[in-house]
Amino acid sequence: MNPQRVQASALFYAVVVVLLVGSVVGGIILLTHHRNQLAERWLVHERVASNARSAAHLALSRSGPEATEEFIDLFGEGTDSAAVRWTAWGGLDLVHARAWYADQQATVAAFAGRHFDDALVLDLARRAGTLHLCGDARLHGDVRVAQADVRRGHIEGRPFSGERLVEGAIHRATETTTTLRSDLEERVRRLCAGLAFQAERIVTDAADPGPPWSGDPQEPLPVLLYHGATHLDHVDLRGPLIIRCDDSLSIGTSAALDLVIIQAPFIAVDPGAAFSAQCFATTAIVIGEGAQLHFPSMLAVCRDERRSEAALIDVGEDVAVHGAVILLDRSVRDRSGGGLVIHPRAEVHGEVFVEGGVQHQGLVTGTLVAREMVLRTPASMYHGHLLDGILRPYTFGEPRGFGCSHQATERTLLQWAPVTHGTVIG
Repeated sequence: MNPQRVQASALFYAVVVVLLVGSVVGGIILLTHHRNQLAERWLVHERVASNARSAAHLALSRSGPEATEEFIDLFGEGTDSAAVRWTAWGGLDLVHARAWYADQQATVAAFAGRHFDDALVLDLARRAGTLHLCGDARLHGDVRVAQADVRRGHIEGRPFSGERLVEGAIHRATETTTTLRSDLEERVRRLCAGLAFQAERIVTDAADPGPPWSGDPQEPLPVLLYHGATHLDHVDLRGPLIIRCDDSLSIGTSAALDLVIIQAPFIAVDPGAAFSAQCFATTAIVIGEGAQLHFPSMLAVCRDERRSEAALIDVGEDVAVHGAVILLDRSVRDRSGGGLVIHPRAEVHGEVFVEGGVQHQGLVTGTLVAREMVLRTPASMYHGHLLDGILRPYTFGEPRGFGCSHQATERTLLQWAPVTHGTVIG
């Protein structure tokens, strides 16, 4: 064999091997560089997302004007910048936070509420008089009543069946009555009256809202406007979003609602419905049997002073409300048709504040503040009686919600709003 031919073939194969090895090594280097770039962008993404969430928590301590954007240097080093603002969202606050670094930014939003004071399970006004417990009524916690006077009662053939009247301390009610937090009361009165928000836009003025709606926390608050008596069913509506009706509004079992605000003179919830909403009315709210209102929900009625009828909130049997129940009827005196009615096996977990009488035969975990306890029967109406109703401290972890009667309570994030974050600037 010719030696020169062998040397030429070997040289050719060596060159091919070198090229192959160079291609593989170059590919590995390029792939490593690309992965490093992706990792760096992912780290920046996580950094701005974390900064945005940190800014949202920091916004809770701000007390500036509503809807005013405030710029923050998070760590005082001039590299991690964020902007925060908040807007009123019913009894909650809608907090926005935007952070940026390099060529990326993240935007998050969250619904903020407040801690509530659960030191008392029952707080009655001084003029309510003696409280009589009847049947299977139970008070598991500290209470405040007139003259610190709780007695065994007997009504409709039902004497008190327990051993101890109160499983806790009994405090004497004073001349100073517990009031609703001032800024929350102002919001409730405005919303019950159907007044508009500071920044909102009408997105539909028809009976059918069309496809599923989901509000964007970065845009003006969308409003679905309805005229006349309306039955809302087979819809998918996600907050932040407002449903406003100028007549009675009923919510069907197939309505998928999450963190929306509902404004109507009269609101009815069909039996078996399940959703999360803050409901504001001027005459009444009636919750049908077995309905479930998920946290953080609110039922609020503020009586229209032009009407003679008393305001009413009726919580049906086997209903569960997680959040707050508020009834403002300050000018009403001794009306038998108004107030709050909690039917047997119904549950309210959170805060109850009523300027009027409460007929309670279900379960309240949290705190109940009212003018008096009442009991309506087909034959008569009894004042200062609690039949079968149970009150106990909040059992769902930390007492967080709307902070109805605690004037100096701290804000806290309750739930993040579903918004997209991690976008590229420019």
